[in-house]
Amino acid sequence: MSRAFNRPSLARRLVIPLVVLAVAAFYFLFNPLESPFMPQCVFHKVTGLSCPGCGSQRVVHHLLHGDLASAFQANALMVCLIPGVAFLVWLETQRTRRPRLYARVYSVAFIYVTGAIFAIWFVALHSQNLANYARGIQS
Repeated sequence: MSRAFNRPSLARRLVIPLVVLAVAAFYFLFNPLESPFMPQCVFHKVTGLSCPGCGSQRVVHHLLHGDLASAFQANALMVCLIPGVAFLVWLETQRTRRPRLYARVYSVAFIYVTGAIFAIWFVALHSQNLANYARGIQS
């Protein structure tokens, strides 16, 4: 079988960039704080705490407007993770060309480190709230 049959069609290669462009245009035009149709964080609504992803819509909006300071204020973790996520997306496209790199990155250690980063961020972000909660239980 020739390589021509393994290549995705032009339409398939254009779908992802067009969807990304449409989402970027949407977040550029609409401010998540002012738009009533933006999805709300269920975890935040239930617990009152911010999850590691809270503020990510505002991050995208602020970055598309070139406001790095506001993006960092909305969710510093998301701003710091963008290059890593971009690398993972690129790596997914290179899965068959770079199988050793793919296997290293998607190892068990990678999953544990990623989980630890989110756990540390969550505790650091909510340390005061968690301390108040613990004091309330002891009373």
